Amino acid sequence: MWEPRFELIRTEWKVLRWRAVAAGLSRASISTVNPEALDEMALQVERAGLALIPVRLAVEAVPKLPSSQTRARLPLEVTIAVVRARDTDEFEADWQRDPARTLRDWAGCPHCCAEALRRRERRPLDPVWASALFERTGASGHRRIELPSRPATNMLWRSIDLCIIPHWPCRLDCPASAALAANMLAFGRAHCGQTTEWLLDVLTWPAEWSMMHGIAELHAPVCRITASTSYSSARREIIYHGATWPVEGASGLRFPYRAPSRERWTGSKSFRGGTLTTG
Repeated sequence: MWEPRFELIRTEWKVLRWRAVAAGLSRASISTVNPEALDEMALQVERAGLALIPVRLAVEAVPKLPSSQTRARLPLEVTIAVVRARDTDEFEADWQRDPARTLRDWAGCPHCCAEALRRRERRPLDPVWASALFERTGASGHRRIELPSRPATNMLWRSIDLCIIPHWPCRLDCPASAALAANMLAFGRAHCGQTTEWLLDVLTWPAEWSMMHGIAELHAPVCRITASTSYSSARREIIYHGATWPVEGASGLRFPYRAPSRERWTGSKSFRGGTLTTG
């Protein structure tokens, strides 16, 4: 049920983000695309009065094959920036000076979040954990953080591109990031209402995120996601208390799952059938 919905959300919101540039909600949209889709996307972007600028090429490593086998074509990903056509020269000049800062500034990253990102560059730490550190509740500890439902800045699903804002917030209750998310949600409801509501559903589900030995895991009602992360010898976890529950949610005995609803044994048909009635 949800896997095709996830894919549709990613597809429509990737388009939505560069259309937000044409609408004036941001100066640039940064995303990765398959090279085979570049030509078609460039035509769509040009029709909207925008320009597509390839800024980075990534080659995915593949295992070495025996000489008797034909080596498969390397899969590629291209990082592209979509800007207004009149801003092309300015973007390229900024990119030549400082690529990292250009990506942050042009994508609309608030100053507070940009400063937090620069601090994290000096000490590698998973951005999900780093953003949650500043919003721990009274029930949280050194290696366990409990968070209320904040769909606007929920970045637990970022590894599969399910999020509203394109940048990492300095903290999950960042007002500037929440304001940007509100604008994108309004824009999303106007242009792709169904996928926007699905995205909000996902971001309000309860979830458990953890990291250990370079592996991050997200346990959610309908799936489990694993991704690479920074190394940690001790387990660190985030408990995200959601506000909704999907009809398709799995049953389980631990958070974030719900215990299966079972009929009491004394109320079962077999028990009632075996009960003797005395006069």
